[in-house]
Amino acid sequence: MSGQIRYPIEKVGVVITEEVDVMYVPPYTWHAPRWWGHGPSCRLAMNGFPYISHLFDVD
Repeated sequence: MSGQIRYPIEKVGVVITEEVDVMYVPPYTWHAPRWWGHGPSCRLAMNGFPYISHLFDVD
């Protein structure tokens, strides 16, 4: 990964991550990662909870 990512996280505040950081956001917590700093940024997003914070049609 490269660059920096800015994470505003509910009840935590803003966290700026670097290339080697691993960011964990607790389940059901609002967050909105975006690139930050000078130059390009790249992240790998993984979700261990496939049905959290996603919109689905209600039957």
